[in-house]
Amino acid sequence: MNGTPKYAKVALKISETDSNAFGVVNAARKALQEAGAPPAEIETFMKEALSGDYNHVLNTTASWIGFKH
Repeated sequence: MNGTPKYAKVALKISETDSNAFGVVNAARKALQEAGAPPAEIETFMKEALSGDYNHVLNTTASWIGFKH
């Protein structure tokens, strides 16, 4: 990932999600909804994130939102 996430003010703490790919994507989806992201954007994120392996999920999520430590 290069640069600032698309929704930089939205952050996800991975340790507070189910650590599988669907858990991460679902938690990110909820965070994006709460931040007021348009449904079409959320759908685009989900399709993109789930189009690869677990590392792809993490990298895609990081390009859309931040991760908390």
